[in-house]
Amino acid sequence: MADQTLRPSSAGDETNLTPVGATYNWDCVDDLTPDDDTTRVYENGGMSATWKRDLYNLQNSAADGTIVRVEVHARIKNQGYIVLKTGSTVYESDLFSYGADIWGNAVWHWNKNPETGLAWTWTQIDSLQVGVKLCGTYSSQKGGGIAHESACTQIYIIAATVVVVPTPTTQSADQIQATQARLNGTIKWTGGENTDKVGFKVWRYPTSVNDPDSGWSNEEHLLSYQNYNVFSNTAGPDYGTWLEISLDKARKIKGLAYRHGQYPEEFDKIYVEFYYNDQWNFAFEDTGLTASLPATAWEDKHTDLPEHTITKARIKIAAITGFNFGTIIGFVFFCSDDQIESNTVCGQGNTFNLTLTDLLLSKDYFFAARGHNSAGWGEDEIYPTSTLGVLLTTAAAKGASYGYIFG
Repeated sequence: MADQTLRPSSAGDETNLTPVGATYNWDCVDDLTPDDDTTRVYENGGMSATWKRDLYNLQNSAADGTIVRVEVHARIKNQGYIVLKTGSTVYESDLFSYGADIWGNAVWHWNKNPETGLAWTWTQIDSLQVGVKLCGTYSSQKGGGIAHESACTQIYIIAATVVVVPTPTTQSADQIQATQARLNGTIKWTGGENTDKVGFKVWRYPTSVNDPDSGWSNEEHLLSYQNYNVFSNTAGPDYGTWLEISLDKARKIKGLAYRHGQYPEEFDKIYVEFYYNDQWNFAFEDTGLTASLPATAWEDKHTDLPEHTITKARIKIAAITGFNFGTIIGFVFFCSDDQIESNTVCGQGNTFNLTLTDLLLSKDYFFAARGHNSAGWGEDEIYPTSTLGVLLTTAAAKGASYGYIFG
């Protein structure tokens, strides 16, 4: 018993889009590997552009196992909807919008048959039709404008028989007070089974930066990424001096290091230690840094030591052989001793909230929603590329806004 992938096999009840690269519309979108503009169906843009729709019949299934969800995947250019017809009714996804001439991968889930409200049957799968609804766009410019088509190059369904972890999303915190706040999340996709638990991971900045050997400059910028405020470590061909960061008690550590964009090959090694049990302990060494990572030299490295309380961390770097310097443009440590959860059943689209208490005064916190089912925990993980958005500040007047999340 395994998930089954079914692709278009013939025309469905509607054929309204324009084909490119094949005679039949369904044949333009049945790719195993998408070829984008080579074979596609499209609808032109313009000031009078209208929405048009195609539907496609699918390959027959092997009718094996119990269906826990139907996923429809489509590769769409510009904008469009995924559509599904079961029985006599056509159902639509939310709008997917990627921008003029930009391709994106869209996916929409129907855990149950939307017509019956019950679990899918293989007979219903074999009579299912899927497709897209497209409308081009128009960019106004002085002296005229530019029409942009919307297109689809690939569509298929996955009739899933295996439960996977939920996919949660994280919303802004509210009811913010000096030492507590309510965290909010939504189960976007259940993974085929409602949650039995929901919760949040919570991260915060370290308390201060120490520079015991004065090998780094501009230490004040190390607690958050500061838009290319440059500080340097003269590293030579081997490891340079330590930069040390003090922490509130923590059991989990994450970090990011951003290197200078002008010389992406400036350093190729990074070494980190954590302090617990009254001594420094090796955390990890990363020696595989390459020029293919011009912005992020180190990410998503963390430890989970429930029997220890980490109070300090330190980092040193080494420049690549032949360079006598290494420049980092930002470094961030995040620490966590907080994780909250509850035994809450959530279905697809359900929201949930939990109150986080015992917060420190005037602190910035970052939080991520989590959801659990029989397949395990699913987490909302969004990583920063430039600046960090503050999700929660315990000063009640500031509020909170959705931004980049560590979790």
